Amino acid sequence: MLLFGGQSAEHDVSRATAVAVARALDPAKYDVVPVGIATDGRWLLAGEAQRMLAAGRDALPAAFVVEGDLVAVPSASRSDDIDVVIPLLHGPYGEDGTVQGLLELAGLPYVGAGVLGSAIAMDKVAMRQMFTAAGLETARALTLRDGKNVDEFVRQAEAELGFPCFVKPANMGSSVGVSKARTRSELRDAIAHAFTFEGQGNTSNDGAARITDPEARFSGAGPATTIKQGNTTIQFGGQTGSFDQRYNSNRMFDPNGRPGDGR
Repeated sequence: MLLFGGQSAEHDVSRATAVAVARALDPAKYDVVPVGIATDGRWLLAGEAQRMLAAGRDALPAAFVVEGDLVAVPSASRSDDIDVVIPLLHGPYGEDGTVQGLLELAGLPYVGAGVLGSAIAMDKVAMRQMFTAAGLETARALTLRDGKNVDEFVRQAEAELGFPCFVKPANMGSSVGVSKARTRSELRDAIAHAFTFEGQGNTSNDGAARITDPEARFSGAGPATTIKQGNTTIQFGGQTGSFDQRYNSNRMFDPNGRPGDGR
């Protein structure tokens, strides 16, 4: 089972991820069952995705559509016909241990991290605390929780980190909710924007070349236009590595500098 979609702000990223994984699965070996989770929480057998999979890899779109007949949520009494689940959900209610716990209760094997690892990795504040406790080096950081004094926090961030800085929700990924702030006013706006996704943010003076790290932070370093990941170079036209730049533009290049296909 390919499980994609989900109820988080990263719903659309998950739909694209499912296609990428489907392309890599050998249809001669695997009977792929695509199941999409709608933003309202319904589990749907993705009929259109099934038809495209049957037509071959060349027929696959950029992203699967989450639509189809309602299916029952997996349970211990309804899992005999499923060999393994590949959870391709991004963000809360997907890679934060919630779905992993459901699959554990249903007795279904699944790919990826378990409940504890998923939960800690998704909560970037808890993740940083675990890294620090393990003696791993991390960027200096500040955390702001909803309900705390924003003006006091802005002054603290300015004094300890300076401008420009980056803001990101602590439980989101894929550049969702990321903002760059150059002034106190922009910093307040960025915090308010981050809190539309969740109730805490994390601040850091980490180098801007690492803004793609899964971290909710303010970064006191200058802009970065190039980030190297293995043999691939990602070039951003802007300064924050926004959601659109990461997923909706062909800005990936191979080591020889030739434009890639954006995947």
